[in-house]
Parts: sequence; structure tokens; C-alpha cells
Amino acid sequence: MKSIRLFILITSVFFIGYFPKTFAQTKFYYGPRIGFGLSTFVGKDADYTNFPVGTIIGFYTQTEISEKFSIDAELNYISMGSLLTFNKNTAEQTDYKISLGYISLPVNLNYQLYKQFHLQIGLQTSAIITALTEQKYQNVLTEKKNIGDYHAIDVGPTLGCFYQFEKGLQLGVRYYRGIQTVSKNDLQIYNSGIQFLLTYKFSRAAKELGVN
Repeated sequence: MKSIRLFILITSVFFIGYFPKTFAQTKFYYGPRIGFGLSTFVGKDADYTNFPVGTIIGFYTQTEISEKFSIDAELNYISMGSLLTFNKNTAEQTDYKISLGYISLPVNLNYQLYKQFHLQIGLQTSAIITALTEQKYQNVLTEKKNIGDYHAIDVGPTLGCFYQFEKGLQLGVRYYRGIQTVSKNDLQIYNSGIQFLLTYKFSRAAKELGVN
């Protein structure tokens, strides 16, 4: 609970500090964002992991702070996790699917490298809201909701790029690597993944908001 309260505090401070500055700018954009991610666990205890496909859906804002630089702030739902197999190709083979759902707040600095092509670096902070483990052993499937086994907050850097089409459509890809261990046990495993993002950027936001 302390970690969730910390996440809410960080989010509140960010939006209180960010949006008044945003409204003072002449070029403010916003829009919906959807996508999917290929996530897995990494770390010294992350052997035998694979990449399940997860969902990303949310909302983003963008403020241009100079001709070449802009800042994105997002609020997304994102699913992460991993597939694990132990004793593969034996009678004792056991398969696990760990599905973790987060409310995520990525903040990114963008640099316009060439025309419509941008590089992006940022920080993603997430609060866990769901956790489900599916175990399959000898064709018997069992499910367990075990959110208490995982840390409430996940945080780490992102690195990526995107292409901004003139009509508002944006296509992007980025890599995320958590720096907080996922499990409350002694396992050294971390969230990681590649995110593929489709965004629509409404370009008339400054006029609609009455910003001069």
C-alpha cells in the first residue's frame, strides 16, 4: 500500500507541475494511444522465459519545448509478464504463464532527428493492478490470482523512436527495462519488453484550449 500511495503522489506532483506549463505553450497535442508489447522477465533467475503478447491502451499529451525537442506524458494500461517452462520435453514438464496488469505513467523526451523521424528516451513508472499465474502440469491447468506476490511499483527507463505522419498518425517502437525486481521473493527477475505503439495526434489542441 505504501508503494501505491507513492505512485499516486508521484503522478499527482507530475501532473500538477506539468500541465500548467503545458497550457502556457503554443503547441500542445494530445490523442489516444494503442499498441501491443512483447514482454518477458530478465535477470539471473529468469531462465527458460519466453515472450507473451500484451495489450497497451491509453492517452498521451505532447508539448513542443523547442524546434527539435518535445515532451510526452502518457497514462496507459499495459500488460506484461512471461511464459516459463521447466523440465521441458520430460514427463515432469511444467508450463507457467504469468500475466501482470499495470497502470503506467511513461514520461519521454523526444528529439527530432530527421524530418518526421524522432528519437525518444524516458522513464516508465507503473502500479500493478492485476496478477494471474496459470500453471499447466500433465495437462491439468490451475489458475491463481496472486497480486500479493509482486511489488506494487515497477519502474525503469525506456528507449525508442517514432515516425510522425503529417495527418496525425504516429507509429513508434520502444524498449523498456525494469530496475525494480518483479517478485517479492528472492528471485532476481525484472520486467522488460518491446512496445509497438499506434497513436493519433490531434494537432489543433492549442487552438481548442484557447492558448495564445
